[in-house]
Amino acid sequence: MGSTKKVLFKGKHPDLVNGKSYGYEDYARVAGVGYKSLYSRLYGKNVVTDIDLRPIRTPANIAKSKPKWDGNELSQKWLSRSL
Repeated sequence: MGSTKKVLFKGKHPDLVNGKSYGYEDYARVAGVGYKSLYSRLYGKNVVTDIDLRPIRTPANIAKSKPKWDGNELSQKWLSRSL
């Protein structure tokens, strides 16, 4: 088999050293995602950052990042007005 491609890391992740190169398997283990998922994130990149090592978007993670806004009240207010 061929050698594993190593990509330079620039960031502040506690498990990785800034300025050192790591393989995709190492990044996948640290990020907690699958190898193929991480490979598609890093495709064509020469440098990996902390943003690239974010966890997978799950409904719980998405709910934390989205602002709380319920447009149903506002929509109903305007829909109930007479023309």
